[in-house]
Amino acid sequence: MLALGTVVSAIVSFIAVKWLLRYMQSYTFAAFGWYRIALALLMFGLLLW
Repeated sequence: MLALGTVVSAIVSFIAVKWLLRYMQSYTFAAFGWYRIALALLMFGLLLW
């Protein structure tokens, strides 16, 4: 089971990295940056509340 989990996670991580590199060549991370800032402000507001 450990070997199977290792193989499956290696394959999935390879696919994810390949997709992410292709995505980075086509698009910017501006939307992701604004999403993270908005989420941080929301979490900060909830902590203060």
